[in-house]
Amino acid sequence: MRDECVESSKRLRDLREAHKLTQSDMASAAECSLRNYQNYEYGKSQPSYSILSHIVRNLPADPRELFECGVYDADEATRDHINRLLNRCSVDQLRLALKLIQDILDEWPKQHQ
Repeated sequence: MRDECVESSKRLRDLREAHKLTQSDMASAAECSLRNYQNYEYGKSQPSYSILSHIVRNLPADPRELFECGVYDADEATRDHINRLLNRCSVDQLRLALKLIQDILDEWPKQHQ
């Protein structure tokens, strides 16, 4: 679990820095407290579906920036790691991930027309 927190925290920090945003800006986008956002970025906890949904909807960034990790170009070790992570997910967790992806796909074109 710690590895997943570190990976997602790095992705959040990279996204924030790429768009020259502060942690406070990100907390506002996530509709959470600054302390909670800092915990996500420092890898102390992982954001919920709701938090990720707020970030995706409230940032002027392509949602793929938050989720892309080069799976198609990944080497075999990375693909194996992704498969191990997916295999550890419960059916409910996979459904939640799919719902988040669907919501992103549904909202993205509307926001950027």
